[in-house]
Amino acid sequence: MMLFPWAYFYGRLNSRAAQDVYSYAMQDKLFLPGNRGRGIFTSQQQVAEIAVLEKIFDQGETPRPGVLTVAVTATTATSAEPAAQGQGVEKLLVSHRGWSRWLVTLEQQEASGVIPSCGDQPKIAQVWVAISVARV
Repeated sequence: MMLFPWAYFYGRLNSRAAQDVYSYAMQDKLFLPGNRGRGIFTSQQQVAEIAVLEKIFDQGETPRPGVLTVAVTATTATSAEPAAQGQGVEKLLVSHRGWSRWLVTLEQQEASGVIPSCGDQPKIAQVWVAISVARV
């Protein structure tokens, strides 16, 4: 499922959750369960955005759609050797229009059951995981 005009992608949703996505949007709120991030962002940016949206929600606020921007700030390898393309740790700066910024640290981790595309079989793959979210 995709929510326009913000280009949020959702994983599998039951009919009630799908209705909630649109009901929330009509109230200028963002439904988080199943949200995989905005299609305008890279995989890493999507993980950072969702991590911050969850942080906002955990603080008792309901996030609004399309209010965050994400920028890469630094990339470092996980060891003394240079990282292969797509491996390592990334730090991304997530900004809320007008009031807050967070530094999100991501790390690649191996995960099983990853479905890379609709209809594909699950497999073991490297995925980006937010390991810290700090307000700056």
